[in-house]
Amino acid sequence: MLLPFKKRTEEHSMEFELFTYADKGLLEVQVYGMLEVEYFLEMINVVINEIETNNIKKLVYFNESADSSNINTSDLKRIVRATRRLNDVMPEGAVAAIITNKLSYGLIRMWYAFSGPDLSYDFQLFNNHRAGLTWIENHD
Repeated sequence: MLLPFKKRTEEHSMEFELFTYADKGLLEVQVYGMLEVEYFLEMINVVINEIETNNIKKLVYFNESADSSNINTSDLKRIVRATRRLNDVMPEGAVAAIITNKLSYGLIRMWYAFSGPDLSYDFQLFNNHRAGLTWIENHD
């Protein structure tokens, strides 16, 4: 069953939606607008709470058009620290990042360069929505 959650910041244009498929142990996160680190960190907290509440083992992060031009190296390091909590709540799980925006794709690659060696879950980066969903659905 699809259980949507939508969060829009009042003063800023960052928006995200969560789609929980508890029967499949899958959570999809879609982001929109102008990404700002404080709101991105808030989103990570909401995602981690959803993972813990619903025993999620598979996560899809989807960014088709969100603008990440406000995210700098210092912000990225804060995001790396915040996402380390996924190691505790999704050990041996899987994360598919589906990024069709070139700048955001590059930032996710940088995030992975900082985080990759420490991940307790499988991670794959895609620039094609269908390929990312196929990979996550077939992940054991």
